[in-house]
Amino acid sequence: MTDEWVDEATTFQRVRSVMRTTYDGQPASEIADRARVSETTARKHLEDLAESGSVESASSTEGPTLYTRSTESLILEEAHDILERVETGELVQQIVATRIRSRDAERNERIRRSAVNARST
Repeated sequence: MTDEWVDEATTFQRVRSVMRTTYDGQPASEIADRARVSETTARKHLEDLAESGSVESASSTEGPTLYTRSTESLILEEAHDILERVETGELVQQIVATRIRSRDAERNERIRRSAVNARST
């Protein structure tokens, strides 16, 4: 991280930025180092991020609490990326096509079950 990043971003923004690229559990001390903040500050912001659902924390009796990016935040980021790349009309068409495939798959499964049941009687 550059000195410019430290000067231009708040401590919260830096911790959140670090967490956006943290996919394995890391202690607050490591996140603090990467965000260039104190461990106390990192822990405070990590708890705020955990409350909002952006971060997950796992405590253990054998070591420090580990923080990782939450699955929900990954899904939201992916949805945001899709919205930026795909036109609304195309997105609606893809949703409709997915629903049709899902409905067809359910219908085919019902037919398969009926055939299996008919053979077993």
